[in-house]
Amino acid sequence: MKRLLIIALLCLLISSAFAEVEFYGSARLGYWYEMLDEDLAGGESRINMEFAQYSTSRMGAKFNLNRMLGKVEFGFNGTTVYTRLINGTIDFGAYKLLIGQDYSGFNLANAASQSTSILLGYENMLLGYGAAYDGRHPMIKLILKNGLYFSLSNPKKINPIIEVLDEDGNLILLDTDSIDALIPKINLSFNFKNEDLEIYPTIGFNMSQYNANFNVAEIDEKILAYVFATTFKYNLNNLVIKCQVHYGQNLADYGILTSTCANAGWDVVEEEIIDVVTMGGYLQMTYPIGSSKITAGGGYATSSSDNLDDNDTGMSVFLQGNFKLHEQLSIIPEAGMIDDMEDGKGKIEGSEIYFGIKLQMDF
Repeated sequence: MKRLLIIALLCLLISSAFAEVEFYGSARLGYWYEMLDEDLAGGESRINMEFAQYSTSRMGAKFNLNRMLGKVEFGFNGTTVYTRLINGTIDFGAYKLLIGQDYSGFNLANAASQSTSILLGYENMLLGYGAAYDGRHPMIKLILKNGLYFSLSNPKKINPIIEVLDEDGNLILLDTDSIDALIPKINLSFNFKNEDLEIYPTIGFNMSQYNANFNVAEIDEKILAYVFATTFKYNLNNLVIKCQVHYGQNLADYGILTSTCANAGWDVVEEEIIDVVTMGGYLQMTYPIGSSKITAGGGYATSSSDNLDDNDTGMSVFLQGNFKLHEQLSIIPEAGMIDDMEDGKGKIEGSEIYFGIKLQMDF
């Protein structure tokens, strides 16, 4: 990966002689105290401090050459360097074509502003607690001038049947070798903007099937994962209101980050796939104070299926300040709560209260 980084930077430097090049970066650190209750800590409540560089710290470059916009972005997770984005977009006038690794319609721009890094090593942003996000993927994306865009990316092979019994009563473990992808992972999105209102609906599909010729149990079930989300942003005088609602089937199998049980299951008796339905959403409000701002938000997610006795639920709330110490330096104090509630089978998963600060320097 280090060699790849060096080669990419050399190529960018060479290309800068022939194109407009813009370099950028962001260094992000977090200092957090977390207070875990007995259920989350596994016996006794505890207080713990987390201090780390976020894995969302990054460095990248954009370059423009002959109607082609390129972007390369690397992330830094401790001593590990990884590729966040690498893509090129060509403007054909009526439409744009992007090829490479990029965000889908379930992106970070449509997530909340939550800054804590307790769970994920980077800003939680209510991901899995009301905000739908499926990461970055190699894709082909068609972007129309009216705000509509369509992408095809690598399909996910869904494997809810971990183990079955063959005709002799022997336990068989199934893996993805017996699963065929039927269609690419499809995402259709639309960006609508006017002076005060922004709306971003997006929908995605992913389908796979067990191949009966390649598993001893001769299972040929199809598994469909889909998700629909709409994000709204409204400027009400100085108050900015942002929210999202989402709904889907087998969200985790599609690739959405979840805090609830959102994977398809298997009914051993009926020998059929058990789909799980998940819905959620969040609301946040931001009020500017000079060059600074105050944000409060909260989100909720719930999943239900025949495998669960009750809904598996999770929620999170936060209160955040964002203060500029310098044009490039932000100090972001925050306090909040993360509650995993119940797991759908009567077990309380626990909660935590956190408070701390994120430092972010953009350059």
